[in-house]
Amino acid sequence: MNQFKIKAWLKENKKSWYIWLMLISLSLFFTFLQQKDNKKGKIQIRNLDTYIPKDFVLVPVELSNGPSLDGLLEYKGIVDLYIGDPVKQRAEKVAESVKIIRSPRNPSYFAVLVPEENASFLIQRFQAFHAVIQNPEQQKKTKIYPVTKKRKRTIIIELDNSSHF
Repeated sequence: MNQFKIKAWLKENKKSWYIWLMLISLSLFFTFLQQKDNKKGKIQIRNLDTYIPKDFVLVPVELSNGPSLDGLLEYKGIVDLYIGDPVKQRAEKVAESVKIIRSPRNPSYFAVLVPEENASFLIQRFQAFHAVIQNPEQQKKTKIYPVTKKRKRTIIIELDNSSHF
């Protein structure tokens, strides 16, 4: 008899049954979309070292414009790295088209993925870098520039011992 009561109730309340069915299906659909969007782009990694390609290393870097990147760079990107001397108002390109990622544990820290043989060139510089975001579609090859030692100018003053006075 319970089946007959349910069937009778469904016949009497056919419109409300369809409305409830549509509301439930729409809510499930939007919940599914929201979960899919949340997973897209997020780095769900416990240890980043398991995702480092062979012959590459992940070098933590300090960025002078790190707070500026917070609003522009979500979790990863392609950047050029510069170091600069504010007194001389000059900038030197250190690395070109390197992959940068944000720390999943502390988003204010960044690291760059570079070939292992070039990592020492970044570590030799004891300054904070300035990152410039590049278009990830450009497919440029990663370049790390070695430290250039500037020769000091030597000024030679020759004095003759003749008396001019």
